[in-house]
Amino acid sequence: MAFRDRNRQDFNAGVMYICIGAFFGGFATNYPMGTAVRMGPAYFPSLLGVMLAALGMILVFRSFFMHNEDLPSKTHWRPLFFILGAACLFGYLINPAGLVPAAFVMMIVGGLFLVLAYKLF
Repeated sequence: MAFRDRNRQDFNAGVMYICIGAFFGGFATNYPMGTAVRMGPAYFPSLLGVMLAALGMILVFRSFFMHNEDLPSKTHWRPLFFILGAACLFGYLINPAGLVPAAFVMMIVGGLFLVLAYKLF
């Protein structure tokens, strides 16, 4: 089995999860851990970082054995930008407009990609 013979999406996602989990797990070592009964400030980020890194290792391992050729190779950027734009717009509108109008605008803008999805596929 060659190194290039792998599912690139799972491999890249696994490496990203390992890096993020290691960053937060390592950053949390500056704080006291505590116990399961009396959790310190490092308990939750350490536990989450370890679980995220373990998930990343599973994805990296799985990427060498499970090849799904039915996955689309093209990235659909327009829906991604609509979803990210909706989240950013919500963050911008939450203070001046309030929760209900900001959530409504976020749902409308985020749902626009469903209308545009028929043009993409």
